[in-house]
Amino acid sequence: MKHTLFIFTLATIITVAGCSNGENMDEAEEKQDSEQTNNEDSEQEEDKQENENNNGTIQSALMDTQMALVQELRSYNDKITSAKDDIEAYSEAETEEEKEELKQKVQEKSSEAQQAADEAIQAIESFEPSEDLPEDMNNQLDSSLQDLKAYYEESKQSFDNASESDFSKAEEQFKSFQEKIQTMFEDVDLHVPNLGDEMQ
Repeated sequence: MKHTLFIFTLATIITVAGCSNGENMDEAEEKQDSEQTNNEDSEQEEDKQENENNNGTIQSALMDTQMALVQELRSYNDKITSAKDDIEAYSEAETEEEKEELKQKVQEKSSEAQQAADEAIQAIESFEPSEDLPEDMNNQLDSSLQDLKAYYEESKQSFDNASESDFSKAEEQFKSFQEKIQTMFEDVDLHVPNLGDEMQ
């Protein structure tokens, strides 16, 4: 009887000890899982913050580049736009007298516009974007600036015969330039500027 009681007591102690160890192991595993989850959450938050910081830097660089380009070219574009307006007025003149009055003005403005186009092309060729733009965006910008350069080249040619000027090819080049700039701004969640308006 004593022997049986002893065995029963020993079995009870072993069972209780085993349960206790099992609970401790479960708690340790839960703690480890919790720590791992916290570490993963922390890493994800750090990555998110880093991406937001990088995106903010790119946004600032792109806006700085856009403003610098507009400031560089606005005065040249003003002369081209003014000459186009005079050509349009000439083409809409209803009498020969009106046309004669505008003819000299159109010729002078066209010559100024051609000079402005040359200067704009030189400005584009020497233009330096923000150093914070990543390489892929620099490549996109280079492509868009080639279209803008082509716009000024086509505009210059169009002024050769001012009274019969056709700026459709030039406008196509500017449209392509605007579309490429639009893609760059949209890629970094920025409001897309209308550079045709901003350059006037």
